[in-house]
Amino acid sequence: MIRQGKVHYTKGILLAGVKDESQRQQLLEKAVYDSLSLSELKTQIKALSPTPEATAKPPNLQQRLTQVTQQVKKNKTLWQDTAKAQQLEALLNQLEELLMG
Repeated sequence: MIRQGKVHYTKGILLAGVKDESQRQQLLEKAVYDSLSLSELKTQIKALSPTPEATAKPPNLQQRLTQVTQQVKKNKTLWQDTAKAQQLEALLNQLEELLMG
């Protein structure tokens, strides 16, 4: 398409970065037939790319415990709400039992 003059080389370079061949072909056709600008093409490619959050592995148990502990320490309302404080105490008791048993 570049050699035929249907797609500018800058768009071709962008399209070459799309790993999935069928997606690349669809984008190429869309770029040609819809006369997508370079920025429109970038937007289309970005929409196809998975977000880092989506590709990231979920935290393991140890990481989750660390995150939850940090959140509990920062949450001032948790300490002021007696019902939540009682729930937290019950959970801590369960955790201590787990560690002792």
